[in-house]
This record gives sequence, C-alpha cells and structure tokens, in this order.
Amino acid sequence: MLMRSTELPWLHLGEHLRINLPTRASVLDLISERLPANQGFSIATLNLDHAVLLEEPGDFRTAYARHSHITADGHPIAWMARRLNPDVERVTGSDLIIPCVEIAAKQGTPIGFIGATMEVLDAADAELHAKFPELKTAIKIAPSYPFDPKGQEADEVIQKVIESGAGLCLLALGAPRQEILASRLSSAAPHMGVISVGAGIDFIAGTAKRAPGIFQRTGMEWFWRFCQEPRRLGPRYWRCGKLLPHLIVRARNHTRQECPDP
Repeated sequence: MLMRSTELPWLHLGEHLRINLPTRASVLDLISERLPANQGFSIATLNLDHAVLLEEPGDFRTAYARHSHITADGHPIAWMARRLNPDVERVTGSDLIIPCVEIAAKQGTPIGFIGATMEVLDAADAELHAKFPELKTAIKIAPSYPFDPKGQEADEVIQKVIESGAGLCLLALGAPRQEILASRLSSAAPHMGVISVGAGIDFIAGTAKRAPGIFQRTGMEWFWRFCQEPRRLGPRYWRCGKLLPHLIVRARNHTRQECPDP
C-alpha cells in the first residue's frame, strides 16, 4: 500500500538538512489532500544557498526546522538525497507554481501572493488567470524593501493575509525572508498552505528569464544565473562552492551511521 503524502518520512542528509517530499508528485498529492480539508502546511525548497545559511544558528535555522515539508532543490541536494531514496527528484519553488495554482483553482481555494513589486504581482496574477480563469486571488502584497520578516510590517502582512480568506499563500521574498515569514504565517494560520517560491513569480510575470531547459537538466542553472547577475550572485556561489565538499562528506558519514555496513 502506498504511503499517504502526509505521512512521508524525513530523509536526513546531515545536520539541519532534511527533506520529506521526494518528488513533484508527492508535493501535488499533499496539496490536493490538504487544501480542501483546510489542513495547513509550509513547504521550503532546500538548496545550497539555504544549506550555507543553515550552518549558522539563528532565525533562519529555527524557521526551517518549523516547516512541515521540504523538497530537494538543487542538483547537489537531490544527489545526496538519492543516496537514501533513489526516487528523489529536484523540485524547485518555481516548478511548483503552475501545478499548485491549478489545483487551488480547481478546488476553489483563494490564493495570496506576497513579494516582488505590485507591478510584478499584477502581471503574474494576470498570466495565471489567463491559464486558469476560475482562479480566485484573495490578496496581493508587495512589502517594502528591505523587508523585515519579524517586524511590524510583517505582523500587518500576516494579519491582512488571514483576513483575506486565502487558503494558499505563495511567498516570493527570497531567502531567508520568505522562510522566516512562512514559519510565522503557518503558526498564525494553521489552516493555510504556504509555499516559498523565490524568483518564480518573476518568471511567471515575464520580468525575469529562467535558464533554458538544458541548463536546468544538467545542473548548470546556477551558471546561467551567475552570468545574468555576477556581482550579486558571485559571493553567494563562492560560499556554496566552498561548503559543498563538506556537505558531501557529512552526507556520506551520516548515511553510514544510519545504515551501517553488515
């Protein structure tokens, strides 16, 4: 008998690194089950940048630990996870927007959007309504920049989203802001589904271009993004590159501890 999506076990890749939604299908099953039942969830997508941030104790690590569900985002994370479950797929926040919105639209679940600019949100909303005319948009909020996910504005955002009647909320604030806000929003509205989607809203709106498919399939999407924004992303990818060998060693050691040789 297949395990229900709400009962999937955690795969531990090392200290503070874990996933429990191994495939795109498992994510969509979870959302299809929980939205009509008003059973909330919070989904984060674990990538190398997140792994770097999780090295240090603080609000991001605490918020991540409070997420109910996590996918493997990024080829290195998916590769490490496949040592424990060969069926693990790479599942990014951007990949989830269209199918999740489709599910919400068919089920009549109102959606909230938080992040980017109002122009971007309006463009993305129009594009999604063109695909799914039955979609119900409950609220769109473009917070100020820089946005403090623990500040007074965040308190007001949370209250407005709750009052809007949204059953699913997509956060496009970037890490660590979106994951910290997601944790707070899920705590304040346990009936609501919350998904962090990063730049996915910009891709839908057409204000940013995602890497071509060949870059995504070969694990070179990071290089495409670096070429677009070398000044901003260079330091981030340098930190990720330095940490990756250590993560691989930790994952191997952790696997041996969990599954000792006979």
